[in-house]
Amino acid sequence: MKILLAFLVLSSCGFVIIYFLLPDWRKNRNRPRKQFLMVPILALASLFALCGIIGLLLKLPFFKVNMGVDLDGSIASVDRFVQQPANSPFQFVAIQSESVHSMGDMFYYKMLYGWKHPRFWDSEDTVIDLRTDAENSLVGQNDMKETIDAAYLAAYRYLEKPLENTTTYEILTTYSKFPESQKFRAGDQIVSYNGQAMQGVKKLDAYLRESKDKTVNIGILREGKPQEVALQRNPYYTGIYSLGFHIGVKERYSIPEQSPKLVAPDKVQGQSAGLVIALELVHQLGNKPYKEIKVAATGAIDAEGKVHEVGGLYNKVATVSKQKVDLFLVPKSQELYALKSQKELGVSNLRIKGVSSLEEAFQALE
Repeated sequence: MKILLAFLVLSSCGFVIIYFLLPDWRKNRNRPRKQFLMVPILALASLFALCGIIGLLLKLPFFKVNMGVDLDGSIASVDRFVQQPANSPFQFVAIQSESVHSMGDMFYYKMLYGWKHPRFWDSEDTVIDLRTDAENSLVGQNDMKETIDAAYLAAYRYLEKPLENTTTYEILTTYSKFPESQKFRAGDQIVSYNGQAMQGVKKLDAYLRESKDKTVNIGILREGKPQEVALQRNPYYTGIYSLGFHIGVKERYSIPEQSPKLVAPDKVQGQSAGLVIALELVHQLGNKPYKEIKVAATGAIDAEGKVHEVGGLYNKVATVSKQKVDLFLVPKSQELYALKSQKELGVSNLRIKGVSSLEEAFQALE
């Protein structure tokens, strides 16, 4: 799409230049044959220019991703308002994104920043905009809450400390672009789908990708009362995206009063802080020994302590390389990508280590 629109605009400019600037063509433009050739050429140039201008004004479903933000040791939280200790060895690196609304914006940002950073428009940093900006913000905040919950559970399990919890799956928000999803309300708790008990978002996603059913009967609890809602899936999307709403995983657990309370800037959203939150919790709860080094980390984490992939890794490597950091922990599945990014950036003063679990992360610190 981008290449096609750029070709249309440049081609139209080329036709105009050929007609008006080349003296040989101008001298002969009154000849019948030349006039005959110029009419379709100018018509084609006008059509190309019109298509290109329309394309430049269209809203695009992409985001510009900034190089990164060093949070200077702060780690993520939403509703716990005690600052992380200043002597913490752990550092979290965030990525900021900005919506790109038109092809013109894309050309502008590409010219302004892209020449400096070859991965400025990396495909892994390109997000399909299924939601409005407000819905995206709400989903990001929910992801952060889920990340904190998972980090607490992972830390307590790593330290073999008892912690009771229950898991529910609630609709966080419905997408305005999906009319069928308006049958649901925020707060509806999903208990089943087509007669199967709800046992996780990943299992539901896998089921929907394999199923050819156009309608899904979703069992919910609304204000404590059971209901079943028939939902027509959106044919243009697959998996859970075809439902038109975001499912929030709610971990309800009883945390002892002496548990650490952590905080970070409100702008931090998503799941990338999961690993560093869990590291800090274990550090504070268990007095876990570690080398006297400064550690940056990024990675999503689940309640079992497994580390999962994150976005914007190239940009994060670029940001961490400018800080006084000895070790950068990344998801194991993205270690080769991080090392390749490090090589492209010409960074030599940073050790990158991939980890697949919270346990492996602490092994890297011993």
